[in-house]
Amino acid sequence: MLDPSKKPLDVIVVTGSRETETVERCEGFGAFYVRKGPEFWRGLETALAETFPRMADRIGELHGQRMGAEMRNALAYW
Repeated sequence: MLDPSKKPLDVIVVTGSRETETVERCEGFGAFYVRKGPEFWRGLETALAETFPRMADRIGELHGQRMGAEMRNALAYW
């Protein structure tokens, strides 16, 4: 995933783990770490906005909406 001769791969790791080792491993291979819990959607929003900067405004608009068909449609667009 970190091979400079290849196209970069964006990875978002979603986990319930809070272990330092998990966070460090994600950072080590350049992945976004998003922990399940009260701040899950905010963390996911941040990771998606960094991954798709041209869509950051749209991603921000989706934050407060109910996750349903609208989110599936937005994700299908990417």
